[in-house]
Amino acid sequence: MENNYLLDTYVIIQAINSGLELPAARYFISSVTKDEVLSCSSLTTIDKSAIDEIFKNLYIIEPNDLVVENATILQKKYGMGISDSAICATAYIYNLTLITNDSVLRTANEITIEPFYFV
Repeated sequence: MENNYLLDTYVIIQAINSGLELPAARYFISSVTKDEVLSCSSLTTIDKSAIDEIFKNLYIIEPNDLVVENATILQKKYGMGISDSAICATAYIYNLTLITNDSVLRTANEITIEPFYFV
């Protein structure tokens, strides 16, 4: 059975900065994550090209009513920001393992979380 992972913003930015290739699996991102990555003010033209290549290999999930409802619950329960709760709710609703090193996201007990370490 193939692993299905949801990547957070930090993982994508670190992959770009380090030139790291992720192991074979099915990778997803929330459109919230896509917006966060693209809004980084320090992105160079080379970074933007790398981002376009990464996005070609990812499944992008748009929030729906169920994600929004669960994001609101997670936001209240854990004191998360809107973006963080939307990312966690996406992992929850679609039964995806969230790859993150963000300590705020790692507080959500409802989802499976794996850290990702860059060398």
